[in-house]
Amino acid sequence: MKNKDNLDSKKEKKVNKIKEQLARLRAKLASENKHPSFPPKSKFKKTKDKPKQPKKEEIKVKAKEAKKKEAKIKIIKNRKAKEAKKKEAKIKIIKNRKAKEAKKKEKRKKKRQKELTKKN
Repeated sequence: MKNKDNLDSKKEKKVNKIKEQLARLRAKLASENKHPSFPPKSKFKKTKDKPKQPKKEEIKVKAKEAKKKEAKIKIIKNRKAKEAKKKEAKIKIIKNRKAKEAKKKEKRKKKRQKELTKKN
């Protein structure tokens, strides 16, 4: 029974608080309707708002985004470096092929010249 009485009394207190707040707000509203709190011809002054500091969550998000951007930049740099190495390797291979082909041509010329000199 005591618990039930305590719950009822708590509920009544809450209801009474809300009723008191409602009465105060009604009274305030009625007084404002009779006498406006600001004159109708007043000019509003422009005030400079202070720059708001970002919240901790926003800072964390920005930090994560910055880290992601840095990681992407590193990946791109690495990719470019690998591509450059591949190009250099291809260039070396092509040079070696050309050099071998030139040697083969020279050997063929020498053989032909020897054959021509033997026939003559």
